[in-house]
Amino acid sequence: MKNNIIALTLVGGCLATIALAQPLSHVRDAVTTNNDGANQQSPILQPSIPNSPQVQQPSPPNTNMSDPVIISDALPHTRTISIFAGLTRDIVSIASRFDNVEKNTTVLAPSNGAMMALPRKPWEDPEEYKALGQKAYEGDDGEARAKENTLRFVQAHVVPRSPWKEGEKVKTLQGGAEIWWEAKEGGVRVVS
Repeated sequence: MKNNIIALTLVGGCLATIALAQPLSHVRDAVTTNNDGANQQSPILQPSIPNSPQVQQPSPPNTNMSDPVIISDALPHTRTISIFAGLTRDIVSIASRFDNVEKNTTVLAPSNGAMMALPRKPWEDPEEYKALGQKAYEGDDGEARAKENTLRFVQAHVVPRSPWKEGEKVKTLQGGAEIWWEAKEGGVRVVS
């Protein structure tokens, strides 16, 4: 089975994307698509990163070409990652980063198919269900746990660097292990 994730990168006020074939390690086993490849990613702009794979180049989401294209402009117009994009809008620190052309950022956004294939929602933690039962996400405390889990999930898909060169090891906003990307047969994959 092929895993799908799309990278949106802000480079000097211009948005670039890279289609990636492997998800991050913490969701590697859970993020999958159909064998027929029906959930293939389609990048939205040509990347300006040296040695990056070739991608499609449709028109950018904003029509005033004198304004830079920013990640927050592109996410709502990229239907293949709308589930992940919806999660980012609810997190003030992430949404403001995506609005800021001064903060170079790469987003490793799972496709809708990959998000739907997860064994649980991004805000769910099996350990919390073990400790607290089926009501783990009810009430104010449950809502706070869900928000924290969603924040960690989204941060694990945001790299605070762009351009991000092949083989360059970086940490996501969530921290943890370093990740890097490498060109592979017909695509790119993220390694940790």
